[in-house]
Amino acid sequence: MATVAQRLEIERRKYEAMNVDEIPVWRAWLALHAVEFDRFDYNVRIGQPTPVPPGTSDAVRRSVELSTMLRIDAVAWQGVINEKLPAKIETAAEIYAVFPLALATICEVKRYGSPANIGQLVIYFAAWQREFVEASTPKMRLIVDQFTPNILPGVASAGIILDKVEANFRDLRPIRPRP
Repeated sequence: MATVAQRLEIERRKYEAMNVDEIPVWRAWLALHAVEFDRFDYNVRIGQPTPVPPGTSDAVRRSVELSTMLRIDAVAWQGVINEKLPAKIETAAEIYAVFPLALATICEVKRYGSPANIGQLVIYFAAWQREFVEASTPKMRLIVDQFTPNILPGVASAGIILDKVEANFRDLRPIRPRP
């Protein structure tokens, strides 16, 4: 019997920052909005990593950096021509180096939107602006299947775009073996 993790393995590798129940939400959103954007990057790291003591091995240093930086589910880009970018992009700075006027949209994907997600987006936004001072102000999107209405005033005051989509969670159900 194939587990949920096995069935979604390829997508889990692509959308590393997303939980298994967030992938159907993202897929539903992409079906509606992908054409509005030129590029998508996933598991985008920003912010300051925790310092490590001198003499720490490169492998440990890299592990600490990756585990202590902020991790954005997805960044949707407008104003980018993928063919003019290097084959492998590791940071948003590489995109801005080629397309300084590109517009980034920071996307947080959740099955159920809550007040904590507003805080996440606001922190990501502040870190992005601190790192990319010369760049256009990024947009923020909270992409959900459901949400508590208590977040609406916070979403509005923070300038977050709230996208509610109808996600299909069938892939998350266990498949029962046939007798």
